[in-house]
Amino acid sequence: MKIFYNGDSWSWGYNLEHRELRYPSLIDKEYNAVSIDRSIHGCSNRTILRTTLEQNIEGFDIGVINLTYKNRTEFYNQEKDRWEFINMGRHKGFKKKSLISKKMQEYYEYVYSDTYGETDEWIAYTGIKNYFQVCNVPLILTTSQINSKLDYDLILNTKDIPRCLSSQHPNELGHKRIYEKINTLVQHKI
Repeated sequence: MKIFYNGDSWSWGYNLEHRELRYPSLIDKEYNAVSIDRSIHGCSNRTILRTTLEQNIEGFDIGVINLTYKNRTEFYNQEKDRWEFINMGRHKGFKKKSLISKKMQEYYEYVYSDTYGETDEWIAYTGIKNYFQVCNVPLILTTSQINSKLDYDLILNTKDIPRCLSSQHPNELGHKRIYEKINTLVQHKI
């Protein structure tokens, strides 16, 4: 089986001592799968959409994509020739000297609104669903966003998922529970 993964820190395995214990690795092990994983911790839905569309998914048996919090975004930093993430929560403190911190502050003060975030989430959600549909590849689309208005296959960020002590990310047992939930969906999609 060939699986394409993309997502945020929940998919990436942030705060796990051994990343092979995160749910994508557990799914790979279950199906003896070959996979490509484009997950990045701290990224936005724009990042997930962009990096998914950059990947030719023809020939994959299934995709497992986890969208993230709607208040995150990214911009291309021409000076550094790379994409930069804007993912601080609204009303958090900013370092005034940093270009990225200044951009974050401006974004949350003058650009971002809940309507903007919900629209951005909908664009990523719809774009990814359509891309997989056009390529005729089954998709499991999940989210870490607790209060999304969209119809995901699974919301990962639920109270039954055990967390790391140092963050709100899933611990090893949490990843095992997510794996079990996604595995049920995989069996229905393939």
